[in-house]
Formats: sequence, structure tokens, C-alpha cells
Amino acid sequence: MIIIITLIQFIIGLYLSYFLGSFPKIEFLKLLNATGLLFNISGMILLSDLILKNNRFENILLFLNLIILSALLFIPLSIVSLGQFLSFFIELPSYKIIFAFSGTIMVYVGAPLFMTSLLSDTFGEILKKDFYKSSKFQSKFFGWYLLLSGMVLQLGASIMDLLN
Repeated sequence: MIIIITLIQFIIGLYLSYFLGSFPKIEFLKLLNATGLLFNISGMILLSDLILKNNRFENILLFLNLIILSALLFIPLSIVSLGQFLSFFIELPSYKIIFAFSGTIMVYVGAPLFMTSLLSDTFGEILKKDFYKSSKFQSKFFGWYLLLSGMVLQLGASIMDLLN
């Protein structure tokens, strides 16, 4: 099941690479604002288990969290890797902007994913608590990260747009 989801995410990334790269002149600030909104929505979904205390939805939310976390990493990765392959065959006017932006987002999302697994292992060993080793800790940490960084991205895009 996870392989199918990852394959779908790579296909979405390839489509986005072609779709966004085919715009004659794509604006960086609009990409930044849209990414900030996407991060806000993803962060709210990851943090929704704080509000919902129904056990029936817990498995659904854990599966949804897995899909969101993998999509935020694999879609930019596929835009960078498969889009680079696509650029050998098709000349897209805005591909260089999409390529650079996706690479930056991939690092921006990948580094905290690595850090949450590192932090959860470290906190779990130091504090001798199983909570820090759980996927709930990781999804809450990353949910707050996405929510706050989405606001920062949108605020930064707004300020840069005002200054231009």
C-alpha cells in the first residue's frame, strides 16, 4: 500500500513539474504563498488529533499523517528528479524556478523530518518515556513546525510583495 501511495506521489510531482514549468513566467512570491497555505493546511491536519478524541478516527488520522508527511517529501523530490529527466526532452519556460524552489522545499521539509526522528530517539532515551518514541510525538512536532513555518512563508511572501 505504501509503495502505491509513493508511486502516486511521484506521478503528482511529475505532473506538477510539467504543469508549473509550462507557465511562461511563474512568480516566486505566488509559489511561496501557495506553499505556505499548503503547509498551514497540512499542519492543521497533523494536529487535528489534539482536538478529536474519538478512537475510531485515530487509525484514519495516523494513515492520513503518513500520507501527508510522505507527500511533503516525495512530491518535491519527484519534481526535482523526474522533472530534471523531463527537462531533457521538453523545454519548459519556468522549469528552473520550479526546480530550485522544489529543491529548497525538499530540504526545508526533509531536515525537520530527520530531526524529529533523531529528537524522538534522544528524548525517549534521556527521559525514559515511550511517548517521545511514538509516531504521535513526531506528527505533533511536525504539525506545529508546518503550521508555524507556513505562517512565516506567507508573511515573508506578503512582505516581499509589498516591497516590490
